Amino acid sequence: MVLAVATANDDEAYLPIVNGDRAPLTPKAHPWFAKGNGCGAALVTPEFVITAEHCNSNSFDRARIGAVCTGNANEDYSNCNSPFEVRYAEAMFEAPNNNDKNRNDLRLVQLTKPSTIDPVKIDSGFGMFIQEPLRRLSILASEHKCHVSCFLTKSIFFHLNATGKENLWTASFGQTGKSDRSDYLMHGETKYVSLVDCTKVFQTEAWIEIKNSMICVQNDDVSKQACFGDSGGPLYDSDSNIHEDVVSTGNDRCYGLPVINTRLASHVSSIGNAMLSLAFLRVLFFFPFF
Repeated sequence: MVLAVATANDDEAYLPIVNGDRAPLTPKAHPWFAKGNGCGAALVTPEFVITAEHCNSNSFDRARIGAVCTGNANEDYSNCNSPFEVRYAEAMFEAPNNNDKNRNDLRLVQLTKPSTIDPVKIDSGFGMFIQEPLRRLSILASEHKCHVSCFLTKSIFFHLNATGKENLWTASFGQTGKSDRSDYLMHGETKYVSLVDCTKVFQTEAWIEIKNSMICVQNDDVSKQACFGDSGGPLYDSDSNIHEDVVSTGNDRCYGLPVINTRLASHVSSIGNAMLSLAFLRVLFFFPFF
């Protein structure tokens, strides 16, 4: 499997990352996955897909929702006999305050026609970073007689220090070698790395600054991870069926260091406001007398 992200050095964009698995079709593992031109995305409402901001606007002029195969495997355009829909972009919204350090690496794409495929739910702040810490903290409280004050303190710092959450999956199409690209949707499991540890790992890297709006992940097998060309793809929590984060960036070697994602829960407000604004503009277009 190869997943890909933009990094500080795009000249090394074809380093091989392998050892992933073909995403299952029965049942379909990621029916809401959207394939653009060189980037992945996810259908989060019938009218919107979400991807990485550094995937330029041309990446999603056209999106294939439900994509499971491409290239030689899709010569008959049947998507390997799996349901899919093609949709085109009408408008786009970029998360505010993004910069060259990918602090807010999100792009929302409004479709010209709503999809009939069921979208994936996104983390509203009550996903991994509320449910999971509450579960763990309830155990801590019972085991160590943690009082209310320490319970709240541990909750606040969970996002900075928690690690090891399993059943997180990244999915996309990407290189399986220096010149080979997968014709099938691939996915790989990964684990949450605490921001404290992630900051230490990347503290000597001038091109990135770890922020609370980011999520770091890494598989126990460091050869399994996202890499170049699959930015915008989802980090999906199969325990809660929630799209947690968007694949953003990582180190040039695509090996040995965590992958950095954009945390959707940090942008719920701006995502919701953008959806309302874009939907309202569509209404004005059709009914200008408003």
